[in-house]
Amino acid sequence: MKSCFFKIVFLLIWLNLILNNSLFAQQTENWNLLGNNINNGAFLGTTNSSPLIFKTNNIHRFTILETPQTRVGIDILNPVANLHLHSTEGEQNQSKFLYNYNNFLMTNLHTGSSKNDGFIIQQFNDQVTIQQQENADFNIFGYSGGFTIASNGMLKFGAIAFPKAKIHLHDNNILLTRKEKENSLTNPTSAILFGVNTDLVHTNPVWSVSYFEDSERDGLNFWKPFQNPNNNQKIDCVLFLSNNGNVGIGTDKPQAKLSVDGLICAKEVRVSLTGQPCWPDYVFDKNYNLIPLQELEKFIVLHQRLPNIPSAKEVENEGVNIGEMNRILLQKIEELTLYIIQMEKRIQELEKK
Repeated sequence: MKSCFFKIVFLLIWLNLILNNSLFAQQTENWNLLGNNINNGAFLGTTNSSPLIFKTNNIHRFTILETPQTRVGIDILNPVANLHLHSTEGEQNQSKFLYNYNNFLMTNLHTGSSKNDGFIIQQFNDQVTIQQQENADFNIFGYSGGFTIASNGMLKFGAIAFPKAKIHLHDNNILLTRKEKENSLTNPTSAILFGVNTDLVHTNPVWSVSYFEDSERDGLNFWKPFQNPNNNQKIDCVLFLSNNGNVGIGTDKPQAKLSVDGLICAKEVRVSLTGQPCWPDYVFDKNYNLIPLQELEKFIVLHQRLPNIPSAKEVENEGVNIGEMNRILLQKIEELTLYIIQMEKRIQELEKK
């Protein structure tokens, strides 16, 4: 009796499997692992909102997530971007990390397909590296141009075949814009630093070209910023080009077209004079009004200086106009020559008597 019962149960199960397989075969085609001839819009995937997950060794590897936007994740179950690569490794050795995981590698027929070929984007801890692994240029272009990192590590902007320096610009400019709300003397609005240090103010001298725009000064400064203005020390302004057109050497507040705070040494200085007359040839004109010696003596006693010569106080406050002073000194020499000639004539007349 029991044997008959089990036979009946087995028969019912067998019939159920046959019916289910027949119904399934009517609804869809079987998917052949060795290849398929796709017809009638057949596809591999899901027909609901559940994610499509791929595994190897029963470990999650790849996810296609159905959200308002399609998201694909590699090694992550819930990707948060259109393409999300995630590393689950805890490797801290960067030498072992390279080319192993959490990378994006792009190769082609020309580069080869090994881990050392092509173009790579990699992440190590918080550090991100974008690397050209071929002995070729690395180009970054926008709509109207861009820049290139040459295979020798030099950066070039523009149509340059072989860059001649670490940064080589062709037919273009470098623009440095100012920082907003920045008026401190230690922080220029923009600067170019030359040297091993990066601080603007420190004890090791480096060269800097800086633009200042504040109440203290306004212009372009070529300097060695090795002194600290916060300690009431003077900033070393080697050359300062003021916005008002004045130039300062050793000073950042030039009061003339050229202001020099220090000694000037030159083999030759040429001063151009303007105005009429610009040179005292008129002293030897027969109509020149030479001051009598008696009047000259009275002027000297009263003013303690010669006529037309600035006083010591004026020189102290305003300095000396070299060209004008040379003209006046020559005038006095020529007048002195006339006095000597007059005295010589009187001596000769006295000797005749």
